[in-house]
Amino acid sequence: MADPNHIDGVSRSDASKAQKAAEAELARQKADIIQEASEDLQEWTEEGTFLSGFMRKAQSLETRIRRSPKEERAEKKEQVREIEQIEEISEEFQQRNPELQARSLRLLRSRLQEEDTSEDIQRKVAEIYPDHFLADEALDFVLRTSTGELSKQAALAREQLNNFYSREIKAGKNIAGQVLEFSIQGLETSIGLRALYREITGNPRDCNTLFNTLLSMFKYDKMKLVIAFILHSLGSDLKSKGSSIDRGELHNLLTEARKLQAILGIFRFFESRMSFIATEFKRQGLTLSDLLTFEELAKQFMEILQDRYPSGDKILQQYLKKWMLAITGDITLLSLYHRGLRETSGRLYRNNQHRQELSNAMVDGLEDLYDQLEDEEEES
Repeated sequence: MADPNHIDGVSRSDASKAQKAAEAELARQKADIIQEASEDLQEWTEEGTFLSGFMRKAQSLETRIRRSPKEERAEKKEQVREIEQIEEISEEFQQRNPELQARSLRLLRSRLQEEDTSEDIQRKVAEIYPDHFLADEALDFVLRTSTGELSKQAALAREQLNNFYSREIKAGKNIAGQVLEFSIQGLETSIGLRALYREITGNPRDCNTLFNTLLSMFKYDKMKLVIAFILHSLGSDLKSKGSSIDRGELHNLLTEARKLQAILGIFRFFESRMSFIATEFKRQGLTLSDLLTFEELAKQFMEILQDRYPSGDKILQQYLKKWMLAITGDITLLSLYHRGLRETSGRLYRNNQHRQELSNAMVDGLEDLYDQLEDEEEES
């Protein structure tokens, strides 16, 4: 009778040991494969988080175990090649645009999955790059580093983005050099500069309104830099093959932007005359109000320049009355305004007749003030 503890000459205990050894070997192989995969993709971690998106591409461990060593080596080599290629391309994009950090691009790439739709891709891109110009660049990176269905969906996502934000993306490309240059100079962040350009080109204003808007956004000592950025960016956009807006509109914006320099000249004129005003007021026994700054004087002067029907009476009642000064104080300011006409660029006058009308109005106003001063002295 056969021994129940033996099967085909092998003891049950030996068979059990062999089975356990086989299971242990299988477990060891699984552990080795996991360890190899982790080491190969270590550089693809962000703060310790494993890039599960790439691991989903791998076949099951059991399937890999059944493969020959040669097949495993080939697959491993392909994965490493893919990783190296993505790293290389991410570094290339960072060199081209420092805003696109290689680490952030790789993080974005790791979050994308083969089953993602174009909407999924847009959402994941926007989470890292809310700026539409940068989002377009990031989608270009995804296209360069993907194949198959993911590549198709990424292309669709980019097409949809450009359909909605064409002007913003074109502008971002056309003024990329100016954005980099002036962000390095400390004017504003790159995203902030693109937003400023988008606002200026999307909502055209006359030069004075634009200047006051900019003055509310930036300190006076930054205005020269702001104006330079606007002029250079408009010029670059205009010279580009595909401008962000109609070229005729860009020409008009450039014309108004050039006047910003002339307005800045007016501010500098009044800034240089504040010590004179202080000296005159002190001599006249008047107090120089903290509200009477060179910025406010320059703004008021610009309002007078834009008046289509200037007159001496209007200047006295509508403008100078604001300061509630004695007659001698009004004379000091209006005399300064009259001198300012000669210091003002011709770009800010409609024509020579406009300049003469303003001069006549101010002279009339001064004559009225001197008459009032004479009457006041006679009464005293």
